[in-house]
This record gives sequence, structure tokens and C-alpha cells, in this order.
Amino acid sequence: MFTSGTTGAPKGVVLTHGNAWWNAVNVELRLDTRRGDTTYAAAPLFHIGALNSFALRTLTRGGTVVVRRTFDPQQCADDLVRLRINSMFGVPQMFTALGRVPGFFDQDLDHLRAVVVAGAPVPPSLVRQYADRGLLLQQAWGLTETAPFATHLPAERTRDKLGSAGIPMPHTQVRIVDLLTGAPVEPGTRGEIVVRGPNVAAGYWNNSQATADAYDAEGWFHSGDIGYFDDDGCLYVVDRLKDMVISGGENVYPAEVEGALATMPGVLDAAVVGIRDPQWGETVVAVITVDRGTPLTLDDVRDHTAQHLARYKLPRRHKVVETIPRNGSGKLDKPVIRQLAAEEQ
Repeated sequence: MFTSGTTGAPKGVVLTHGNAWWNAVNVELRLDTRRGDTTYAAAPLFHIGALNSFALRTLTRGGTVVVRRTFDPQQCADDLVRLRINSMFGVPQMFTALGRVPGFFDQDLDHLRAVVVAGAPVPPSLVRQYADRGLLLQQAWGLTETAPFATHLPAERTRDKLGSAGIPMPHTQVRIVDLLTGAPVEPGTRGEIVVRGPNVAAGYWNNSQATADAYDAEGWFHSGDIGYFDDDGCLYVVDRLKDMVISGGENVYPAEVEGALATMPGVLDAAVVGIRDPQWGETVVAVITVDRGTPLTLDDVRDHTAQHLARYKLPRRHKVVETIPRNGSGKLDKPVIRQLAAEEQ
């Protein structure tokens, strides 16, 4: 299965039957899914989250998979109620759009027991919005290379560990290591997330260099994601290493800024990138979509994000667009977004 290619060319990940099996074992031990369940597959099935974590497991156990070619928020809201869906995987953008469907949270959704959000940075405000209405989004983290779940936050921890991607799966090891030395770091210290276990693919198809770059001699897969563990062993994912912006010598993680923008009234979607700047090296640019008719100045953006972030992380420029570019998996298309941001210069 090919990666989404958000930070470069897609790579073919060689996934074995064993990788898929151990992912299924991991997920079965964590999620409240049962024989005879109905799962909803509107996230594309070339996305490993929808395919491996729900669709294949449900079929294996004799359940029902409802497949939609595209995700339509109103149709999804109707399907969840009418077909009494029990489980669903989606990326954050899907749940953001679903939450805007009029009357969605007024419906009887008690049958919806296992709802996982992953595949992109998850704004804590999104999880809080659903939790306040009695629907617990279970955040998870992983990649195509981990088949995919490496961590998962149990539903009962949703409120007290808001924003966490959870704890390692039962048959998977997860560490945070120093970016320079590769040595494990203490809780609270940011570093690269590395994974080892029977669910982890052995390498990339016809790409020995990419395999050598991503896997070390001890079998740890280096994800390219930055995160940290808290004192309770819960993982918090900060951002992709390749997306990090270095502005004035300070590290800025776009996902943090995007999370702050997600709480701003009138903002429908947001992406943050760094573009070259003669004074700062790189400067932080916010690309935003807003409710129709909502005025939005740079001062508005900076005043709001300053309530959540240090000043050096605040956008120095912004651009309002009709639609934020995303790929087929629903992830932000950062190369295209950088081009959009640079057009303002």
C-alpha cells in the first residue's frame, strides 16, 4: 500500500498478512467492536486506517461494511442513524464537517460505540465538541508502515487526556528518541516517535534507500513524527518533522498553530506552513477558509492565537482561500499550500 506522499513522493509499503493480523489483534483488544457489527467506510479504502482497522476486521468477523465512494456530511449523518452504524474511522476534517450538519448531535447515536479519528493532527477542540455532546472520539496514531495503529486512547480517557493519541497498542513498542543521538528521552521531552512490533512493515517496495533511512539496526521504524510521552505514558503528537518551521532560530510546529486556529470563530479550515523570509529564515503563514461574509484580518488571527501560543509561533501573514488543498486521504497537501502561501509575496 502506498503512503499518502504529503511530504514527498509516495512510497510503496510492503505489508504482510502478519502485519494486518497483528494490527487486527491490537485493535480487537482495545475497541468495543463485536460480531455482527456494522462499520462505515466513507474514508477511502486506499487509506489504511479505513481498510485495515475497520473494514477488513468487520468482514473477517461476519459483519457488515457500508461503503460510500465519497464522504458527504449530510449523507453520513443520515447513514449513521438509519443504518445504526456501530463503528467508523475518519480523519479530523470529516468529523469537523459532520459536526456542522444541522441537528446531527440531536440524533440517537447510542449504537455508535467505536469512533476513531486519526490520519492527521486532531484539534483538541474537535474532540471536546463531540465529548460535550456524549460522543467520544477515540484518537489514535500510526502510519501506513505500522499497519496502521501504533497507539490508541481508550474512550474512557477521552476527557482527561484531551489531545493525546493514547498509549501503545498491546503488541507494539513505541519510544521517543533524541533527534540527534537516537537515544530514548524522558517523559515530557520532545523527540522522534519510533515504533517496533509485528504490525510494523519490513520496508518499502523496490526502494532500499528509503528502507535503510527509516529502519535502524534494532528494527525500530523512524516515523518522522515529533511527539512526547507524559508521565502517565500517553503520547502527544506534535507534528511532522519535515513540516517544522524554523523562524528566527525557534522551532514552530504548524499543527500547534492549526489547532489554535481551529478554535477561532468563523474559521472553517486552516493550514499553516513556513515560507522563506530574508529576516527570519522562514516565516509562519496561515492559509484559512472562513464562513461566508466573515471578515478576518491578520490582527484578528494573531490576537486569537496569542491566547494559546507563544508570540514567536504566531502567523506573520495570512491568506483566505475558498478551499484548503487536501489529498485523497483528507490530509493537508502541504506542497500545494506552500505555493498558495508564497503567492502573497
